[in-house]
Amino acid sequence: MNFIKFLKDKIVLIIFWILSFSIFDLIIVLEPQINISFSTFIYANLLSIFILTGYLLIAYSHQKRWNNSLEVLKKDTTKELTTNLHQEKYEEAVISDIIANFRQELTELNESKHNQEEFIETWVHDIKVPLSAIKLILEKNDLNEVKEQTNFELSHMNHLVEQILYYSRLNNFANDYLIRQTDLETVINNSLRNNMNTFITKKIAVDIETNNLSVLTDEKWLEFILNQIISNAVKYSFENGKISIEATEKNGSVTLSISDDGIGIVSEDINRVFEKGFTGQNGRDSSSKSTGLGLYLAHQMSVKLGQELIVDSEYRNGTTVKIIFPALAYFKQK
Repeated sequence: MNFIKFLKDKIVLIIFWILSFSIFDLIIVLEPQINISFSTFIYANLLSIFILTGYLLIAYSHQKRWNNSLEVLKKDTTKELTTNLHQEKYEEAVISDIIANFRQELTELNESKHNQEEFIETWVHDIKVPLSAIKLILEKNDLNEVKEQTNFELSHMNHLVEQILYYSRLNNFANDYLIRQTDLETVINNSLRNNMNTFITKKIAVDIETNNLSVLTDEKWLEFILNQIISNAVKYSFENGKISIEATEKNGSVTLSISDDGIGIVSEDINRVFEKGFTGQNGRDSSSKSTGLGLYLAHQMSVKLGQELIVDSEYRNGTTVKIIFPALAYFKQK
């Protein structure tokens, strides 16, 4: 901003000053009782013009600094907005709040975009594995073995497709859920059917005890959470192993436990199992085909549903994952 543009912005102030001082001059000239020499009259007017000019120059200096700060901010939003002009402190505070909110939203959007790009990249890589495996399997001559192994790889592909579908819905969770009374045994059986081929391939036995309990949750999202947990349980179980699923109730709170007698988790990895992309020592085994996304998604969805997810494991001695459904007193009153 140059000085001419600044004066145009201050035109109302200048006009107001001219009118005010003109009235003051008229009063002095027209009032006979006021006796003032012409030189003093001129001096007073020149002094007032000097004061106005001084104010405008100082204000212009501060305004220019303020405008320069805005120009810098336009080019780099990481810079802070600063000014020493008192009458613009309120503007500075408002704009700073707007910028802070904008930065936070931009950071969240960039993080979300980065996570999605990272997820898609990982998913595309992972989906290639069962596709390549199916291609090799189909080249075999043993039809029974081809059918069994193809079904296994198709189940794995279905699991990966389900992951990306629910991952894409995660940010729009509020538009896609319905909390209602849900029978645990029904959801568990659905999840077991989804993982049937892997159970058959590894000859895993299942023991279920739901005690006819039901919980308040979204059935579809709970089924996805169970799919991730059961899939992991089968993946890290030994052949001819066993998975136990049990539901218990205490003080209105229901706990669903899924336990396996498989490889377990090393102690240093326990606290990181819910981190996005973390596979740990077990996941680094290439035969496990771990993406590090299953438990991350299960945990994120559990939080959104108001449920708690707990993992307890001992290396070489199995793993237990618990889903805790809190007691909701206000539902009981209805």
